[in-house]
Amino acid sequence: YGALAALDAGANILNGTTNYPLLAPRTSAHSFSPFQVALDDTVTPRRLMRFQVTFTADNLFSRDTIVIPAGTPTVLYTDGASAGLTNWTVAPANTWGIIQNDPAHPSRYFEESPLGTYTPSANSRLTLTPAFNFSNVVHAYAFYEAAWELEENQDYGTIEASTDGLTFFSVPATGTTPGSGMGFQTLGMPIYAGSRRVWQPEIADLSSYTGAGKTAVRLRFRVRSNTSNNFDGMAFDSLRIAVYDPASQPGPTAVGDGPTPATIELS
Repeated sequence: YGALAALDAGANILNGTTNYPLLAPRTSAHSFSPFQVALDDTVTPRRLMRFQVTFTADNLFSRDTIVIPAGTPTVLYTDGASAGLTNWTVAPANTWGIIQNDPAHPSRYFEESPLGTYTPSANSRLTLTPAFNFSNVVHAYAFYEAAWELEENQDYGTIEASTDGLTFFSVPATGTTPGSGMGFQTLGMPIYAGSRRVWQPEIADLSSYTGAGKTAVRLRFRVRSNTSNNFDGMAFDSLRIAVYDPASQPGPTAVGDGPTPATIELS
């Protein structure tokens, strides 16, 4: 059994409950009916709407939150590693690569250290070759799945953006945390730190790189390390670069008021 609750104003739950078929261990299945949500027309496109999902089964209980951008995105670029590193520049050589046939993640994905652990004093960069014109939009995001294993409070991974292709800055994302100020971690900088071995969706906010003059925005992923305690590094997959153009949004849709009341009286 699943139940959905809105955590932000402007979200209206039309169908907030659903049931699931019986599941064997380590299996998955779709619910019998989807959750349905309507947003007020005052909710601006790309606003991140938060929801709480509660699951119960027999005496088991689980709760989690999800974040969904409002509106309809215009996808500018997708990359699921099926074309290898064709659209990427790797520096230094023999760092980033492609992993396939991994039981934990069967589809191909990008991995900072495909042959083992990352090297001491690593500064591994994977730069996307295409540049993006964000000059006519207000909000842009990078969507992807990610997992990582890095030395706690010392090494880190990042997704970074640049407007000139030379100077890159770390971008905040769903799973990033502020740097500790120890090792190579700059205090307060949004980074991937520690370990998260379970693949989960990530949303990186590129809205600071939109607007006038932002005609050639570039992205890259990077891992930095000290001289000891090297781990598996950072991995990502299913990259999508999307913008939220106000002109591309669907028109408002009326939502019914429910059944007609049997009686009406004033009070």
